Amino acid sequence: MDANPNYEALKLISIIGGSVIVILLMVVGYFIAQQILFAKTLAITVAEIKEIVGVIKVQQELTDKFSNHRHEVIDNRLKDHGGRLDEHGECIVRIETKLKIS
Repeated sequence: MDANPNYEALKLISIIGGSVIVILLMVVGYFIAQQILFAKTLAITVAEIKEIVGVIKVQQELTDKFSNHRHEVIDNRLKDHGGRLDEHGECIVRIETKLKIS
């Protein structure tokens, strides 16, 4: 066994090993950069969605107020129509009674 190492072989191994490590670090750096870009895009999108949800909530509140008023109007009209139908039913009964008597 030779106690003297081959310096040229060690130098070549060091260059190859260093190059592999640098390439691996570049690949990892690329993917980290992509993740950062994705996180920024995601943050912007979440902010936009929050804003849209806020607008939808306001619109829903306005719609609910209008709908409640509209339902009250419709309910009152239905009650009025129901009362009129009852009156017409009574009139029809009276007319039929008069026709049967005559």
